[in-house]
Amino acid sequence: MGDKAFRLMRRREMRRGLGLPPIAAETPYAELLAANETSRKFPGVLGVAMADLRAGQQRLAEPGPSALVRHPLAPHFLGKGINPVVFNWPRRGPVDLYRYEDIFMVAEGGMAMFFRGTEVDEQSTGLARGVAELAGLPAIDIPRAAYIDDIYKATNPCHFMVDRLPRVYHYTRLAGFADHECVTVNAKSAYPCYALEHVAPEVRVLEPLTLYHFDELFVLSTCARPIGHPFFFLDEGVLEFVLGGMARGLPQPAQRRRIYLSRFATERRRLVNEAALADMLSGRGFEILEMSDFSPQEQLAAMRQAELIVAPHGAALASMVAATPQNRVLELFNPKRGTAAYGAMAVAVGAPYTPLYGTPVDEPGLDDPWQVDVAAVAAALDAPPAWAGGGA
Repeated sequence: MGDKAFRLMRRREMRRGLGLPPIAAETPYAELLAANETSRKFPGVLGVAMADLRAGQQRLAEPGPSALVRHPLAPHFLGKGINPVVFNWPRRGPVDLYRYEDIFMVAEGGMAMFFRGTEVDEQSTGLARGVAELAGLPAIDIPRAAYIDDIYKATNPCHFMVDRLPRVYHYTRLAGFADHECVTVNAKSAYPCYALEHVAPEVRVLEPLTLYHFDELFVLSTCARPIGHPFFFLDEGVLEFVLGGMARGLPQPAQRRRIYLSRFATERRRLVNEAALADMLSGRGFEILEMSDFSPQEQLAAMRQAELIVAPHGAALASMVAATPQNRVLELFNPKRGTAAYGAMAVAVGAPYTPLYGTPVDEPGLDDPWQVDVAAVAAALDAPPAWAGGGA
């Protein structure tokens, strides 16, 4: 079912397609569908309506205070131009479990549409271009399943490990589901496969752009509205579940290596003076690594064997799930893009950690280019870390 007519649209994409001016907030699908009834730009969704198709709801976790807003690292992320994530959320939770009966689903690329006929559920994170046509197609039947995905693509290793896998914990430890009842879509790249194998090997991987029918489907409230990134506010049970599995089979921590996780191979968030930074670090005994050249196990092992890790913010730092209090991390930030997720991961594993912010660069044609003060990086390596590690 790879036909373009059945591909999913996010709200912003549909808004652009309707010719509406961009706005900061997300436009509800109900408003976009109403606008489409007039413009008829998307004929495949004419007559489609948003509805609450849930058959039941259960609260798995009550809201409560989060101590992370008072963590010593919190001031290093607030007001810096990046998303401080859990360091700026004074309350954690809640987590609700939604139950659906006799429901259809199609999903791709961090989007999912739950529907019945021409009614689409309000928890959907994507809208197919041909909803009415989908309703008449044969579907793969699954009696009962618990959906673990969210708005991020399965290819993102960090979000997969620290957001999707915690939902397996919520389903299996809090709601009594079996591992094999949990489902994820298109988790076929190296890191998600490794993570599933070591943490939750019985989770079922579904195909994208394929129509499924469920007698019973369960969806967590955090799927459509992810909160608590990463590890659901560093929940102790979640951390034990995910980190324990990811560490299985890795070497013991060692302090023999110094590594720099480069961004030479990517055009996104270009660090324009990365060559000068790499030269300085090489002179201090650092290995310059391109993490995508290594298997997930090799990446995790490199993180665990390094006494010092320097890296620009990015997916290469997902391997911090294997770090320990013996692995010190210096994370470099483009001041316009990024999150404090890896700072939170440092807290989770007890790794000494320092964030260091660069400055934007005006270079037309580059994606959010920036530079870092190489002397400031050297000084940060010689100074004590912003957080010394150990207990949270």
